[in-house]
Amino acid sequence: MDYIPYIKTSRYYESLIIDSLSGRVCNFNDKREKVVAGYMSLSMQHHSSIILLIENQLYSSAFALLRPLVDAVYRGYMAYISCNG
Repeated sequence: MDYIPYIKTSRYYESLIIDSLSGRVCNFNDKREKVVAGYMSLSMQHHSSIILLIENQLYSSAFALLRPLVDAVYRGYMAYISCNG
C-alpha cells in the first residue's frame, strides 16, 4: 500500500492547524481554556507521533496511539461544548 500521499496530506493539514494556532494567546486563568488547550496540545502531539511512526514503518505503535488521540480530541471537544452550552 502506498501511504506516502496520505502522509503528505496529513503533514499539510498539520501545518495548517499549527499556523492557525500560532500566536493565539490562551487565558490560563480560565479553567475551560486551560483544559481545552491541554487536550488540543496532547492531540497534536499524538498526531505528529503517529505520522512519524508510520514514516518509520512502526505500524503497530502508530495504531496503538489512535485510541489516545481520539480520546484526547473527544475530551477536549466535550470540555469545550459543556462549558459553552
